[in-house]
Amino acid sequence: MTLLFDAVMTTIFLKMMPYLTPLVFALSVLMFADKLIVLVYSATGFRK
Repeated sequence: MTLLFDAVMTTIFLKMMPYLTPLVFALSVLMFADKLIVLVYSATGFRK
């Protein structure tokens, strides 16, 4: 059961990889940009 499950998950993972990688990358960049913007805002003391 576990072996079959692992095989299925690996296949799905490998099939999804080309789509997943840019998505994860974009998400991490977005998170980093968000943190950076907050940092700049607090550094300049600008409040909405």
